Amino acid sequence: MNIETLEAEIEKLRVEFEQRKRELQIQFAKANNPYKVGDILQDNYKIGRVTSIVTYLSKEPQMIYKVVLLNKDLTEKKKNNIGQIFQQNVKAKLN
Repeated sequence: MNIETLEAEIEKLRVEFEQRKRELQIQFAKANNPYKVGDILQDNYKIGRVTSIVTYLSKEPQMIYKVVLLNKDLTEKKKNNIGQIFQQNVKAKLN
């Protein structure tokens, strides 16, 4: 074994580690996701009905909820009606 082989093996291990770390983060986020498509969520600034859910990998992995924005009476807004709500910012589930 020479230094190039050693560095190549270390790089291979680093890549495998990053892939496994990403898998664990996604697994954690999904396991701690209490909401589903169709739920109506509220944060500090908006109310929205969840249309899709994506994983956000950060220090503490979480979900981002893509939403159709709603008025206070839970009807769809006419303009600028698409938004997102981060899981950590959800204040209430309204349905």
